[in-house]
Amino acid sequence: MAHGQQKIQSQQKNAKKAAEKKQQGADQKTAAKAALVHTCPLSAGSASSLHSCS
Repeated sequence: MAHGQQKIQSQQKNAKKAAEKKQQGADQKTAAKAALVHTCPLSAGSASSLHSCS
């Protein structure tokens, strides 16, 4: 078990990793949302998913 200074350093390291992971997740969601936008060949408009065009 870590004590004193080691414990503080470990907590800071884990907090930094968690923040980076959270930021990375947000970036992936943004990229996925941008990748889903396409031009509908039937209406020649922008649709947010493949199923929204009738």
